[in-house]
Amino acid sequence: MAVREVSLHDSFRLLRGHLQSFLDDASARRNSERLVAWVPETAPVAPEEPFRWTFASSGSCTVLPDHLQSLDALTAAGLVGKDLDEAGIRTWLADKAGKECAVGRVRGLPSHWTVVQDGNCPLRDNEQPLLISSVREGENVTYLQKSVVVPLYEEGQAETLAAQDVLVVALVMFCRQLHITDLEIRLCRAGDKVCITWAALQLDETAGYLCAERWGNCRFPVGFGRPELPEEKAVHDLDARTGASLKFTLLNRQGRVWTLVAGGGASVVYTDTICEYGYAKELANYGEYSGDPPEEFVYEYAKVILGVMTSSPEPHGKILLIGGGVANFTDVASTFKGLVKALKEFGSALKACGTTVWVRRGGPNYSEGLTNMRKACEDIGIPAHVYGPEAHLTSIVRDALLEKAKDASMPVPDVKIRQVDSAKRQRRGSNSLMQFTLETQAFVYGMQTKAVQRMLDFDTLCGRKTPSVAAMVNPTGEATFEKFMFGSADVLIPVYTSLEDAVDKHGKTPKMLVNFASFRSVFTATMDALKFASVIKTHAIIAEGVPEALTRRIHYEAEKVGVAVIGPATVGGMMPGRFRIGNAGGAVENLLLAKLYRPGSVGYTTKSGGMSNELNNIVALNTDGMREGIAIGGDRWPGLRFLDVLLRFEADPDVKMMVLLGEVGGREEFLVAEALQDGRITKPLVAWCCGTAAEAFDYDVQFGHAGARARAADETAGSKNRALAQAGAHVPRSFDEFGDLIALVYQALVKAGSIVVASEPPVPKLPSDYESLRKKGMVRKPANFVCSISDDRGAEPTYAGVPISEIAKDEELGIGGAISLLWFRKRLPRYVSKFIELCVVATADHGPCVSGAHNTIVAARAGKDLVSSLISGLATIGPRFGGALDDAARMFASALDGGLTAAEFVEKCKQDKTVIMGIGHRVKSLDNPDARVVLIKEYAKAHFSATPLLDFALAVEQITTRKKANLILNVDGCIAVCFVDLLRGCGAFTRSEADELVSNGVLNGLFVSSRTIGLVGHFLDQRRLKQPLYRHPYDDVTYLTGGNGLLLRSNSEHYPVAGAALNQGQKFLRRPIDKVLRAGDAGRPPCWCETGESRKQPELPRQTAPRHPLSGEELVVAMPKKRRALGQRREAPRIMLTLSCLSFALPLPRGVFQGYAAETDRKLQKTRALSPRALAMASLLSDSADLRRCHLATWQDDEPGSVDEPAVNKVSNPMARAFPDMSFINSSEMVVGNIIQNSDPDSQKPNPLLSSGCLRANAARQLFWEPNKVKAAVVTCGGLCPGLNSIIRGVTKCLWNEYGVREILGITAGYNGLSDPETHPPVKLTEEMVRDIHMKGGSIIKAARGGFDAEKICDNLQRLGITVLFLVGGDGTQFAGHLLYEAARKRCLAVSIVGIPKSIDNDVVLFDRTFGFDTAVAKASEVIRNALVEASSCDRGVGIVKLMGRDSGFVAMHAATAADVVDLCMIPEVKVDMKDVIEHVDATLAKKKYMVIAVAEGAGQELVSTGKQDDTGHTVYGDIGVFLKDTLNKHLKASGGRTFYIDPSYIIRSVPITPNDHIYCVRLANDAVHTAMRGYTGVCVGAMHNVVCMLPSRLIASGKKKVRPHSTSWQGCVQTCNMPAALSGLGV
Repeated sequence: MAVREVSLHDSFRLLRGHLQSFLDDASARRNSERLVAWVPETAPVAPEEPFRWTFASSGSCTVLPDHLQSLDALTAAGLVGKDLDEAGIRTWLADKAGKECAVGRVRGLPSHWTVVQDGNCPLRDNEQPLLISSVREGENVTYLQKSVVVPLYEEGQAETLAAQDVLVVALVMFCRQLHITDLEIRLCRAGDKVCITWAALQLDETAGYLCAERWGNCRFPVGFGRPELPEEKAVHDLDARTGASLKFTLLNRQGRVWTLVAGGGASVVYTDTICEYGYAKELANYGEYSGDPPEEFVYEYAKVILGVMTSSPEPHGKILLIGGGVANFTDVASTFKGLVKALKEFGSALKACGTTVWVRRGGPNYSEGLTNMRKACEDIGIPAHVYGPEAHLTSIVRDALLEKAKDASMPVPDVKIRQVDSAKRQRRGSNSLMQFTLETQAFVYGMQTKAVQRMLDFDTLCGRKTPSVAAMVNPTGEATFEKFMFGSADVLIPVYTSLEDAVDKHGKTPKMLVNFASFRSVFTATMDALKFASVIKTHAIIAEGVPEALTRRIHYEAEKVGVAVIGPATVGGMMPGRFRIGNAGGAVENLLLAKLYRPGSVGYTTKSGGMSNELNNIVALNTDGMREGIAIGGDRWPGLRFLDVLLRFEADPDVKMMVLLGEVGGREEFLVAEALQDGRITKPLVAWCCGTAAEAFDYDVQFGHAGARARAADETAGSKNRALAQAGAHVPRSFDEFGDLIALVYQALVKAGSIVVASEPPVPKLPSDYESLRKKGMVRKPANFVCSISDDRGAEPTYAGVPISEIAKDEELGIGGAISLLWFRKRLPRYVSKFIELCVVATADHGPCVSGAHNTIVAARAGKDLVSSLISGLATIGPRFGGALDDAARMFASALDGGLTAAEFVEKCKQDKTVIMGIGHRVKSLDNPDARVVLIKEYAKAHFSATPLLDFALAVEQITTRKKANLILNVDGCIAVCFVDLLRGCGAFTRSEADELVSNGVLNGLFVSSRTIGLVGHFLDQRRLKQPLYRHPYDDVTYLTGGNGLLLRSNSEHYPVAGAALNQGQKFLRRPIDKVLRAGDAGRPPCWCETGESRKQPELPRQTAPRHPLSGEELVVAMPKKRRALGQRREAPRIMLTLSCLSFALPLPRGVFQGYAAETDRKLQKTRALSPRALAMASLLSDSADLRRCHLATWQDDEPGSVDEPAVNKVSNPMARAFPDMSFINSSEMVVGNIIQNSDPDSQKPNPLLSSGCLRANAARQLFWEPNKVKAAVVTCGGLCPGLNSIIRGVTKCLWNEYGVREILGITAGYNGLSDPETHPPVKLTEEMVRDIHMKGGSIIKAARGGFDAEKICDNLQRLGITVLFLVGGDGTQFAGHLLYEAARKRCLAVSIVGIPKSIDNDVVLFDRTFGFDTAVAKASEVIRNALVEASSCDRGVGIVKLMGRDSGFVAMHAATAADVVDLCMIPEVKVDMKDVIEHVDATLAKKKYMVIAVAEGAGQELVSTGKQDDTGHTVYGDIGVFLKDTLNKHLKASGGRTFYIDPSYIIRSVPITPNDHIYCVRLANDAVHTAMRGYTGVCVGAMHNVVCMLPSRLIASGKKKVRPHSTSWQGCVQTCNMPAALSGLGV
């Protein structure tokens, strides 16, 4: 609804606040005497706002109801109290309170009054009315019995058109600038004074976004006698919560006829027809639901109506009409589900009322919806009559209300066919609307991709050769291409950031503009488009709610340049077989149903977009179809008028008859009647104006559209229908006869030979979309996520099925109840919820000195935001802080369940050297007990049914405190044991469920939740106190420094070791470690000892620290401190080697360690001409073919070389028997290691070492293993990665199908399942089990980190009889696999150990790529495009996406290149300066107002270095993403910019794999199986130069692959992102 009347109080208030400034402005422009306005003060009176005397003076007042009645009507009704003082006002109001009265024919109860202090008005004589109403051409002013139209010129010229009166000019400007459409005042005027004594204003509510501040808080009263009822308010509130439209007006609570109608236009038609058949007094309601409301909202809407309907009995029975036209895009089946749900809920009440249901509907999925509706009524037991679009729209009204079928006979219309000269007809029909042909194309303004796809689908049905959309314009995005389907082929539609660019590229032929700009921006967009009037001939403005003043200005400017405008508020138009404007015509089903793929003979026009689809259906059912149909739009002032469209049809020789569907309000139809009378329209016209029911109501009713309202007696639908009939149009008696009359006129034209019926062409077919098939239930797709704890799809979110509103109202639930619903999916007893809350209170904080609070405080003082500071604190929760809850629960429960006594438990822990979790406190003791523990113990004892575990823990405490008083049961332990008692004893869980909850970490979850409260408090405290950056004092740090070489740590003493030794001996990384350690025994430094005890080392010269041959990072060797208990056997020292992110321990043979400084590799001396990287690659590859130690037939031989497989593999491959013509590889086939020769400019000749190759991994004719004796196992280690299930499936299927292996185990929980198969039992894999697992993310056998113990694994491999083991994991997993291979080799345990390297970062050395990388890039590219949408949707937006890549930036680099929308890509290999980043951001935003940054997680560590290491020796990296977000937000704040930060890391890890990646996984899995069956062990398989090869595992674990800044891939990324040299790693 656009125009609304404001209250009398607000009318006076607006005049009082603004009129004088307009008078002053008008007087100044004319240099005339200042005119002074007097507007009375007013005071509103309402039930919630009793009368208060707020006037400054003591003048008398007038009191009258404020319900939109005229002053004369109120005076006649005796409801105006005059000349009253304060006491008189109160007496008057008290006397009228609660009394019903009549104003004209309407009775009602006044609820709102206005007190007008008019007693001190300086003028009272010669009162005159002044009326201003907006018309199409400007403002019509009626004053002093004269009318004048002030045209739509610029405001500065307005006074020249009414120069005789400053008051008129001021009031016109007042109306225009405040968007007042109608003004009625009474005034007295004398000299320089004007007094306003009465005022009634109507505002254009759609202009609220422009002048809401100037309006203030206005009240829009409902009509007198029509107070807003509770049910109407409920629907109004429901409507405000959805983007759809839900309307309900209760007309007669006792009425028999009730409606549930879809669509605004259809609701008017149904109301008209009911009233035409004499049931106006029985009509109970008016309303509609439209705009595709969700099922839940339709259900709530229907509940309100059915609730009122069934609230009173009806002896004659009630009629429920569930109607609607042919929907455009609303899913009828979906909306009907909501109706069906409500019908079933009120089933018994509907039966009690004797209800009969009548249904008529069409549109997408209407058949399913009608079937469900029919079945629901049968189940309820109420009569139902159900029809589809084959029935006329209102036929159910006729059948329901009339006892006998209406006489179908209609007078045969007298169809007069006038012969008019075609040239004359063309002149008569000339207008600016362009002609539409098969070559016509449009520009689409706005990223309405669905509308564009529908236009292209229509093109396909029509057989167009080129798309009807030339380009799209997205002013908030960037120039790009958007992909659509044109038939079954892909087509790219260009997207421009400005209309000027689109016209420049595609403006050679006239175009149409389909404008989807919002109501706020459509005026600016249209004004801009009118600049290209020579190209863009026609505009279709789709937006609804455009302010009327702006609409009129658009039409004024368009007429000046000869451009036709359809709309605003139009759905567009249809030119069957040629062109479709926007979404006109609806879904594909509608296009086919109405045969819009080929032209007919009828042209129609209407205002209603929804009814246009119904008209398509009516015309198709009764004629040979439509030639052209245009919906001009439902606003008051459409650009294209009915007459314009009909004159266009008149000029078109292919249009033989015309159809007009008008509506109440406006005068457009009278212009058509005039054209019929004067002969401008000669073709047969069938016309009907909807809204005839308005004359049946005593009060004013707004029917749907802004223009559908009679503002004068001759604007009613009845007067229009009569005028059209008198002028010669064919007008039915009601809309119910509309289709019949169209058929009769058409048949008359056919009979006269004016229309020749053509043969029907075959129905074209359009490929179905996946989404439409999914909605119909014809395809299925597994969900990516499963959630069982909450649901936000309905009217309100629910926790475990309980609505949030119910949780908030239930005092017994509280925070503990919410936690129980979300964590346990159960509504637990109140004492359980209270205990949870008690634990939260008890552990919320423990002072500022604990690690979590300390970290949060440090981060807060460093200027980090709340979330970053909170994460910093939460990250410390683990085994040493807070994490003891889970461990304590497990330890105590395991002991108690195992039957141990408290003393036995303590003794066992002592023997196992295990700390008892939950026991001990730094401060508290027996003498100083912890109050929190006391509180929790007392509550548990008082409320729990039993506390066996608490009693056991207290018994343990009695033993431990004998040793030391502070070894008490601490708060962690107390909560842990009490919680286990609670879970086991509350009756809500089985024993296994309770234990599973504990193992899943519920106790740590409790600690994290509670401690979050305290950490937030610390953050706010530091901010409140404005604490500065924290720096740790020097005197609290012990500094241990060494030389430039390595640090040797042995028994806590540190010795520098010459770096040159390792630099010269890089073979250390590729040769068997025991050989390296034994070499050159005579020259070993004196620091090494046989027992692990330290000796003083002499001073060595300072040397450059050794570096890794691939990454260039410094190496650190550490010898851990060894303690030997009395009587314990001596253990050999171990050497710790740390490579950035890779850390592992190697056994050091007793009595030996050699620095091998004197050893020099002769091969390396020969290749000094190569670059360092080429040297390192050559060194590694030189051992790539040394596989004798990697084959089970020769693995005990220390001699280097290759394997003669035909000599050692004696088993025939069963595939050779199954596929006799199958080709097998030569078992000695090699892949050249380095196919690029002379890549280094300093190299003059090829390196002989580069001829060393890699052995192909594929099926060979001869095998080592007999397949029927093979027992295989596959294990997935480390974190998740796309493709794990594909590898598992590929390995299983190859073993099962190709080799007939039937014993295949899936080892669960990574290496943990190999070290401890009892705790983590393996699962048996079969072909059936793995059939479709590749379509899911994750690993069906669960991936996990840690748990590696070579000796235990060898024991279990031998015990389980496993002969082939496949290790799926990263470089750490593969290094552990190498150690496992060495351990098995030492035992002579024949197991083929084959690794399949996994790395989502693609950082595995030597191989081309790892599986999962392609999926990561694909998903990361999608996320980057999401960031683009966010960034481009606001001014100066910066989208930041943090991607995987701790040490290698491959994912970020490739995703940035693939997305092709990134402006800056940051990777670990390229160091950056934040100053350069900010300069680039500013330059990019200055150029295109938004930008996107892709950053690898390990990038920019020089900016966010933490200087810390985790427990495994890995560097703890700073969060570069959050740093960028905070830094750029701070920088952009002053200019109005902001960032949008997305971290999708864990989402990407868990997604299903892409097809390309899956193919690679199948290759790797198959070749891994072939490699194992050939007898190889201690190797990994992967692609080199796109051929799958095998390499020794020790080489794969030798480092990480990194992006080379001078590689073509990185340089291509730099060019794609248009990055400056300073940020590319390629500049100075």
